[in-house]
Amino acid sequence: IEYLDSLTIGVTLNDTAGVTFNWQLISGAMGLVSDSTYSFGITPEDGVQYEFTATNSNGCSVDSIVIVSVTKLRRANAPTGFTPNGDGVNDYFFIQGGDKVEEVTLFRVYDRWGILVFEGNKLEINVAEQGWDGVYRGQPATSGTYTWYSDVLFKDGHTEQLKGNIILLR
Repeated sequence: IEYLDSLTIGVTLNDTAGVTFNWQLISGAMGLVSDSTYSFGITPEDGVQYEFTATNSNGCSVDSIVIVSVTKLRRANAPTGFTPNGDGVNDYFFIQGGDKVEEVTLFRVYDRWGILVFEGNKLEINVAEQGWDGVYRGQPATSGTYTWYSDVLFKDGHTEQLKGNIILLR
């Protein structure tokens, strides 16, 4: 599921006369299905699996498993360039993201030789001043391409590792 608030799960049977049926939760945290219909609505936070079993009056059974996968929208990223020239525009390199981000637990920037030029821990998302200002050892870093790495913690407890390159322009 992506971009959905709810989903309807249902079955269609060729013959429903004298049929008994049962929905059973196999995995996930949606609880028991108490709806006595052939379809029901769910709003899963995580993936779930249900098994549907139907038995006709002759004792013949059929079953099917419904697997619902959930893709969570976790938005966090960084720009590909910045200009730390003190003009108040694009002066910091920082991690940006949506409201589902708890914090940037680790943020590192390396020069082309692999030397660590910036490190931040437990940073707030979207706060420019907590990012790299383009300074290394008290001096403006040279223009060029730098490599970055970040661990981003989301409010649901998931940590995502992000990495890429940034171009510093002076």
